[in-house]
Amino acid sequence: MAVKVPQGWYDISVPLKQGMPYFPTDPVPPRIYRMTDRNLGGVVTMSMLEIISHTGTHIDSPLHFIDGGSTISDMPLDATIGPCKVIESKDTDKIGAGERSLSTRIIELMELRRHLTVPGLIEIAEIALREAFNPQGMNMGLNLGKAAGAGILEHLHFNVVPRWVGDTNFMTVVGQTRVLPQELPVTADRLRPIFERLSNGA
Repeated sequence: MAVKVPQGWYDISVPLKQGMPYFPTDPVPPRIYRMTDRNLGGVVTMSMLEIISHTGTHIDSPLHFIDGGSTISDMPLDATIGPCKVIESKDTDKIGAGERSLSTRIIELMELRRHLTVPGLIEIAEIALREAFNPQGMNMGLNLGKAAGAGILEHLHFNVVPRWVGDTNFMTVVGQTRVLPQELPVTADRLRPIFERLSNGA
């Protein structure tokens, strides 16, 4: 029986069903089947669901990624009700394992480009840097105030810095030498078309 929702509200949950997409890293695919059936001589009619908590529409709590993080029981229920953005995934027969691909993240961000927040802009910068330079890691941080902003009293900026194992980040401190692996105009020329493409949703 379908659940009746108030007018103007939409349930965006993906229905659980046999053969639905699942993460390849899951130990087994979801199984949903009729375990007993009164029409076949069973005492009761009953279905069996064999799934893990990562199946279908779900929320990952901080504990999913962070040791000692909060669990889903710490989240207020009303946090699941409110405005949302639904993004279509046309490749419905599979879900990629591991981190989302850059192309998937670009699609998600461009769908949301009219409502971008500072974290969204930071992620676009990360995508551009990864595409251009393929770094092994990223440093992300915030500079706030006069002491952190070249003497400007109300200065505020975020930095997104590509990193590699063994790079020369500390040369200024230990060797009193500044190392510039690439001239900044060259870096800008390399990044500019990527940012332009992302800003146009391509």
